[in-house]
Amino acid sequence: MTLDDPTSQGILKPDGVVNVYRWALDITTPIDEMDDDEIAAVMRQIGFDSPGSTEDSIGYVGIQLMLFLTLTAFPKFYERHGLSHVN
Repeated sequence: MTLDDPTSQGILKPDGVVNVYRWALDITTPIDEMDDDEIAAVMRQIGFDSPGSTEDSIGYVGIQLMLFLTLTAFPKFYERHGLSHVN
């Protein structure tokens, strides 16, 4: 493993999780230049892939994971969309 590896030292960091989903969704925009639609697409997919989620709804774990990752990886998006009122 290298320091550039998102799983470096066995820890998957928030940016690493976002990068994995960016790659899976074929989003080539750098993480610090992603627009709101790209951020929402990544977070939506993370939510649907979380335990307790179904094809039709995102479960509690997915919602909490989406909020945590949005806060840590995209704090301006989190603030701009008032997500602190959800958490």
